[in-house]
Amino acid sequence: MQPRSRWSVKNLSSELIIRDRTRLVHLTRRTKRSVEFSGLPMPTIMSFAITGTVAQVLAVCSVVHSNKIASECLQASEASIYNH
Repeated sequence: MQPRSRWSVKNLSSELIIRDRTRLVHLTRRTKRSVEFSGLPMPTIMSFAITGTVAQVLAVCSVVHSNKIASECLQASEASIYNH
C-alpha cells in the first residue's frame, strides 16, 4: 500500500480539499505562506508557494495529478474564493 501524498500551503483566506483514489491535496491560501509536504516535488510546491495564484494551483494539480483533477481543483479554487 502506497502512502498518500500530502501537500499543504497555508494561507489566510480559503481552503480547498481535492481527493482522488490515491492522494489528498490540501491547499490553503495565506498572506504569509508556509509549506508542508510529503511525496511531491519541491520545485512544484515552491512554485505555487511563491506565486500562490489560482493559475498556479491549476498548473500544480495538472503536474501532480491529471487534467480531470486539475479541472476540479480550479473549480474548487474559484468556488472557495468567490464564496468566502
